This record gives sequence, C-alpha cells and structure tokens, in this order.
Amino acid sequence: MLLFLWKQMVQWLVRLVPLSGKAEQEAERAYLAEIERKEREEQERLLQEMLEYERIIREEEERIIEEILRQERIFEMELEKQMKEEEEEENRRKLELQMQQEAEEAELRKQKEMEEAEKKKEELLEKERKKLAGEEEKIPESGVEPSEEDRTGADEEITSEAPLDVPTTLE
Repeated sequence: MLLFLWKQMVQWLVRLVPLSGKAEQEAERAYLAEIERKEREEQERLLQEMLEYERIIREEEERIIEEILRQERIFEMELEKQMKEEEEEENRRKLELQMQQEAEEAELRKQKEMEEAEKKKEELLEKERKKLAGEEEKIPESGVEPSEEDRTGADEEITSEAPLDVPTTLE
C-alpha cells in the first residue's frame, strides 16, 4: 500500500515539473531505484516476519516435544512404581502363603508328634496294665507279694512240678 502511494506521488511530481529529456530519464531512474529499494525493504521485512514466525513455530514445537517427553517420563515412572508395587504385593502374598503353609506343616507335625506321643503313652499304659495284671496273678492269696528270690524259686517249682488236680492222659 505504501509502495503504491509512493509511486503515485512520484508520478504526480514528474507531471508537475516539466523536465528535459536527460533530467527526465534521471528522475525516472531515481524513481525506479526508489521503487526497487522500497520493494527490497518490503521483501526484507516480509522475510524477517516469516523467519520470526518460523522461529516461534520451532520454539512451540520444541516446547510441545519437551512436554510430551516429560509426560512420557512421568508415565514411565508411574508405570515403574505401579509394577514395583504389584511385584511387592505379589511377593508379600507369596511370603504370606509360604508362612501359612509352614504354619500348617508345623501344626501337622505337632499334631503327628502329639498323636505319636499319645500312642506311645497308650502303649506304655497297656504294657503297665499287662505288667500289673501279670503281677496280680503271681501275688499269693495271702496278699503278700513274694520276694524276688521267692518268685524265681516259685517259678522253678511250678514248672518242675505238675499240678495235682490236673488229670493226665495216662490215668
């Protein structure tokens, strides 16, 4: 727009002032040089604006890329954290399960040991009963237990002598 007004003004001035041929050519060259200078300035200004817009766009793209990378890092850190928490939770559950299994195994061992102890106790009691029952049979009717020597001697006597009231096959 400015260029157009400048052209109009120069043309109007050229018409007002009657010039000789040489001066007219000089004026026209000056006019054309001025127009070229103005066009170069306009092109330079447009080029600078374009470069400034490109710089702004490049900076905005870099900012956007940096933001995207920052968001990716945040996402990766959160994902890592979540995976670590899940792994810890899984390890905790495994440990709890292992502890529970060990406790159950210990309880079973304890129960087996108690059953075995009870069984041994029963066996000992049974042996004791049999022993007591065997000793009661050996106690004479007088109620006095024979001494160790009497018992061994009595055993020999009983085995060596046959009972008197038992019928024999020869009779």
